[in-house]
Amino acid sequence: MWDDSSTDAARTVMSAGTYTVTVTGSNGCTATASASVTSDTTPPTASVSPSSAVLTCTTTSATLTASGSGTYLWDDNSTDAARTVTAAGTYTVTVTGTNGCTATASASVTSDTTPPTASVSPSSAVLTCTTTSATLTASGSGTYLWDDNSTDAARTVTAAGTYTVTVTGTNGCTATASASVTSDTTPPTAGVSPSSAVLTCTTTSATLTASGSGTYLWDDNSTDAARTVTAAGTYTVTVTGTNGCTATASASVTSDTTPPTAGVSPSSAVLTCTTTSATLTASGSGTYLWDDNSTDAARILAAAAIYTVTVTGTNGCTATASASVTSDTTPPTASVSPSSAVLTCTTTSVMLTASGSGTYLWDDSSTDAARTVMSAGTYTVTVTGSNGCTATASASVTSDTTPPRQALAHRRQYFLALLPA
Repeated sequence: MWDDSSTDAARTVMSAGTYTVTVTGSNGCTATASASVTSDTTPPTASVSPSSAVLTCTTTSATLTASGSGTYLWDDNSTDAARTVTAAGTYTVTVTGTNGCTATASASVTSDTTPPTASVSPSSAVLTCTTTSATLTASGSGTYLWDDNSTDAARTVTAAGTYTVTVTGTNGCTATASASVTSDTTPPTAGVSPSSAVLTCTTTSATLTASGSGTYLWDDNSTDAARTVTAAGTYTVTVTGTNGCTATASASVTSDTTPPTAGVSPSSAVLTCTTTSATLTASGSGTYLWDDNSTDAARILAAAAIYTVTVTGTNGCTATASASVTSDTTPPTASVSPSSAVLTCTTTSVMLTASGSGTYLWDDSSTDAARTVMSAGTYTVTVTGSNGCTATASASVTSDTTPPRQALAHRRQYFLALLPA
């Protein structure tokens, strides 16, 4: 009989203590025996190191190590002390001591794989002839790595392209952002109309007009599209487009202001009593305008004066030439000596002598200066000067041959006697 009054030979006990059985023999005699039952139910120590871990983009796994005296059984049934995990969660290990008692320990593994924010400002930019570079600034919580391996937040670029920055957060996660940089460096068109011009005596200025998409700057710093010039030269305009790029165009302006040659032939002439007109002929390359508004090259005139012609060349330039026409119409002097004479019975002839500068022509067509006349009459000589002008002079010759009266009677008788009977 056991001390719990049970009478079976076998007894199951579950707690520490001294267990006594009394054996009663058939003779009624008893004997006792005892068994000492002790207790060993102390659980083993159990822990996991680290007790917590964080998975990140760079720390993609965590090694959990169980410790404690005994064997290990993880919640995935693995039994090694160390266990590598790659996901967030609570990981538990059971440590079983040599007494079969167990203890558990856990480690909390969390995940931090949120990427950082990443941006580039400006997100787009245009390079032009005036904006030759762009500064791109990365933003986001973390460190920066551009695609050229530079690590500053700001990056200056001078070429078109897509520029990318990688932002790495403290958890090792990354995000990228890009900026598109384009280039607008096409020069504008530029032209000047007309591209060439000629200044002449009639066209004294030329208006040059710039064309092209943009603003204009001439080489005299004027900014209007149109520019009026009055001198020969090369004129250049710079056209600046909205992108700051420039193009130039030029116009060549030449000058043709050489006056034509001008002449009048003859350059002088003399009008006389025989040359009563003169023909003046203009020469020179161009058109003619005389001072009487006539336009023919040749001009006939009959009066003394200075005559001027204006020659206008094809370039509108003019030259003048003059001819001096004088007049010599003064008649010569003319006289006859003697201016009068008397023929008598003793002076039966008279010599008349013409004088004056020139040649002589008597009314009998004789041309000598002296002329002998033997009859009464008026004798006229015409003197012609070297200028063809004439003057006349006359001499009156009378006759006095009347015999006295007695003599006439005797003479009559004499003549009657001579008549036949």
